[in-house]
Amino acid sequence: MPIIDADTIRKLVLTNNELFVPEMITKAIGQSMISSAGDISVEIRRLAALYRKFVKRDEPTPVSYLGDITIDAYTVHYLPRSTLIPKLLFLSLAYHPAFQCIKDEVNILDLGSGTGGVVLGLLDLFKDKPFSGIKINIMSCEKSRVALDRQLELLKYNGYNNFSVWHSCSDVVNTTIYDGGLSKLAPYDYIIAANLFTELPLDDINMLLSKLPSIMAPNAVLLIADPPRMYVDRLKICISETLRSLGLFQYYPCPPGYRCPKTKCKWVWLNFLFTCPDIEINGELLETAKILTTTWSIFCRSEHSIYDVLRPIDTELTWGVAVPYGNEYSLKEIMDYSICTADGPRGAKHTRENILSRDRSYIILRGSILGFNNDYSKVHSWHPVKGLE
Repeated sequence: MPIIDADTIRKLVLTNNELFVPEMITKAIGQSMISSAGDISVEIRRLAALYRKFVKRDEPTPVSYLGDITIDAYTVHYLPRSTLIPKLLFLSLAYHPAFQCIKDEVNILDLGSGTGGVVLGLLDLFKDKPFSGIKINIMSCEKSRVALDRQLELLKYNGYNNFSVWHSCSDVVNTTIYDGGLSKLAPYDYIIAANLFTELPLDDINMLLSKLPSIMAPNAVLLIADPPRMYVDRLKICISETLRSLGLFQYYPCPPGYRCPKTKCKWVWLNFLFTCPDIEINGELLETAKILTTTWSIFCRSEHSIYDVLRPIDTELTWGVAVPYGNEYSLKEIMDYSICTADGPRGAKHTRENILSRDRSYIILRGSILGFNNDYSKVHSWHPVKGLE
């Protein structure tokens, strides 16, 4: 069984200390396009306007991914950043000894797979040593036949058509698939639901969640990543409570046993900056997004938490997830933080003279886990990409 720590993965997913999307993936995207660059740009703006319209609505975002031009636009604008999601999952897990020893063969379920950003990200990660010694079996579940057809094209253009990837053209809220087609590779070692729940009603989400424990391996992991929207703010609390009632444990970001006193979790989301080549379509270049903004929750079938690793560093410190009010990159003189600890929320100010850092140029990134003493004279910060600082 390969032993894979965070430093090993960081070398595979970072270049010049930044996350990156490989050029082979963006080239494949350009080759798979059906629409013109101009038409795709118009559709990207339409989708973006639709998403913005629902940012502050407490209801699912209604999006149809049926037409070729919509699939083109989504693939160009959103697929590159989705390839980073599974890589960040394995990086986040690799800090914990319980997840550093990976089996020689693993089964992965990608729920709401779309055009295959998560699948491509997995295959790109597992093509390199030491991951290349692991056999990876992926079940891609997506209800849009058009999206799955595009995914198959992208796998072919990237040379991944010989890998063990199965495709289920199914609706994730169809209860029969969890005892039917998706059981083919069960139990799963990893389940990924990325940009899925923001488009589903809560009743469907609860039904889906209730089916997952029965198809998860004993040390399995579930990642839920969704864009920061008002509806998702409420979902984060409901999903956490539901999964804990089903016997799962939260690995990140909340402390073990933490029960959020809020009805909506407004602040626990992450900005991952990355580099990505522009995409050429019939001689025209389309600019790609350079930031992945997402909520980030990891749940385990076994009782493990990132706090298992961090607390022994200094047992006298209080540990919790840091959530700044505002843009952490603004480098203001004063930045207010809410810190969710096992004993409840704490407030703190980050100034040049006092508290979280003596040097305000040091950025405490949103979603970092902080360890601090009562007067904040001693502070440790851990972030999935940066590690412990």
